[in-house]
Amino acid sequence: MLVWVAAWFAFTPAVHACTPPALVVPDGLTGAEVRLRSADAAIYGVVSSVRVLESPPVSGPPLPNFGHRFEAKVRVSRVFKGMTGRVVRVRGNTSGATCGIGELRVRQRLGLLLNGPSRPYQVSISSRITLRELLRATRGKWRRPA
Repeated sequence: MLVWVAAWFAFTPAVHACTPPALVVPDGLTGAEVRLRSADAAIYGVVSSVRVLESPPVSGPPLPNFGHRFEAKVRVSRVFKGMTGRVVRVRGNTSGATCGIGELRVRQRLGLLLNGPSRPYQVSISSRITLRELLRATRGKWRRPA
């Protein structure tokens, strides 16, 4: 029985491998407002291209929790914070177990919180934000990209 339990844990994907840090929300603010304040830039746009940089291995046993590494271009339609151009390049991975942002598809609309001066921006699951959250956090204020 002990061997079976040990084997189950060894081959079962880690369900809670990616747990975002707990968000401390001061009184009077929403979680989206706190997340927006900690970001260097906040945008909403449409994915215009996705390029796979690294795929899971095709030979041998499948590795659990190994997603694709990718680079995507997002055509920015609204800027809620920071300075960005009309197109933003982002890099990340699709594995939820490693806090990846998930699969991105061409023509998909998404909001992103971006940090750091580096281009392309590194994105993860915590980078995603909905348009509704962005509008609420900024009280409907946004501008077109430069």
